[in-house]
Amino acid sequence: MALCAFSKAIDVYAPEKGEFLPFAQMLIKRDLIDYHRSQKAAFHELPVAPHVLEGNGEPEEDTQGVYLAVVQTSKEAADSGLKEEISAANEMLQQYGFRFFDLTACSPRQEKTRQECAAAIRYMLAHPELCEELRKKRKLPVRSLASDSGVSRKTIDRYRKYLIMAVLILEGDYPQIAEYLKYVREEAPV
Repeated sequence: MALCAFSKAIDVYAPEKGEFLPFAQMLIKRDLIDYHRSQKAAFHELPVAPHVLEGNGEPEEDTQGVYLAVVQTSKEAADSGLKEEISAANEMLQQYGFRFFDLTACSPRQEKTRQECAAAIRYMLAHPELCEELRKKRKLPVRSLASDSGVSRKTIDRYRKYLIMAVLILEGDYPQIAEYLKYVREEAPV
């Protein structure tokens, strides 16, 4: 990177504008700063050979222990049945018009919004008639949920898929996935 910047300094240097060394130093410094800023997003990434992630590598080839960690994690996930739960949840959610993996795009990001969604979910779980309506009609009872739970209709509409998923997961037989939604069961801090 620095050599490219030095080469660029040689190419564009004009003697009438000043001395060469301060000019070259400035260009090199700018290019290095730009490069480090562009690489900042990838700073925390750990390079791993593809054969390690596929589970085909040998531990001797893996000097950082990544192979062992990946294999151990994948075995634990397979043993715990999480894959089966996700598959079953995916089949159930397809009846409602979306897939389990669509939820990453429609999950609340802000803490305030998460708490509002949690309040709506708690309200639905506390009123079995709303859950029954959800299962029968395959639609979220937005009007009654908005009027009775205190959560705005806009929030309910925006996070409809997330609310449906959370209610069905917490009400159904998905203990490992429900563990990720344990914040819903807790009351909001006052």
